[in-house]
Amino acid sequence: MVSWKKKLADVLTLALGALLFYWGINWITNYFSITPVPRHVELPVVEIPVEKNPNIRRVELLSSPFFTPSNPFSDSEYSLAPRIVLGGNFKDAVLTIQGEVVGNDAVFLLLNFNKISGVIKGVRSKENSLDVRRTLEKGGLFSKNIPISVDVNLLNDVLGASSSDFENYPSGERPVKLISDKQLPEVYKVLTLPFLRNGQFGGARIDSISITYSCNGEIDDCLIDLCRLPKSTQCITEKFNAEETRKWRIRNGI
Repeated sequence: MVSWKKKLADVLTLALGALLFYWGINWITNYFSITPVPRHVELPVVEIPVEKNPNIRRVELLSSPFFTPSNPFSDSEYSLAPRIVLGGNFKDAVLTIQGEVVGNDAVFLLLNFNKISGVIKGVRSKENSLDVRRTLEKGGLFSKNIPISVDVNLLNDVLGASSSDFENYPSGERPVKLISDKQLPEVYKVLTLPFLRNGQFGGARIDSISITYSCNGEIDDCLIDLCRLPKSTQCITEKFNAEETRKWRIRNGI
């Protein structure tokens, strides 16, 4: 018959063994940092610095946000439009417009670049109306839920045909080459005008109009900059030279 002392010894041995087993597992877990792995874990944020290309330059045309006047083509308003001076051998040149719709209506964008007009990402259906569905599909309709952020390739793009040239472009779209890849020095006005479905200007605030460009060849083989001086000839002389200004006068009959 097993004595009570033997039974007690067995119980104590089992208890000590269980305690040592628990302590061992706990030590191993802490030592190797083993923790339960959930089904879903957070991923680290990876932000690799983007190396800037010194050959790509950007010029901002607006000094402050812009609201479209009711008659932007009046003499007084049109004279205030941003002007750029440009010239040289271009590889790329992209106009970027960013802004925000301030009303509840749909908004479209009319571009007037060196007196060439067209609706950005738009498709005209008739002489005096847009095809809204196709314009939306192309990304030319903006609203409170669709902020204004759109690019125009100045070297080769397509605009919604203007009313005056719709007869020549019955598809409703017009291919445009707003600047040349071998551009002679010029000064151009640039207007980006939001308008509503009823044809009235307004409905949005334009926060930024910028041009990003690069040259074919060396970095100084082309230039786009703001023309801040009163006369076009002054800007061409400042950014290029007097000889280019003389040639510009001849080309323009001045």
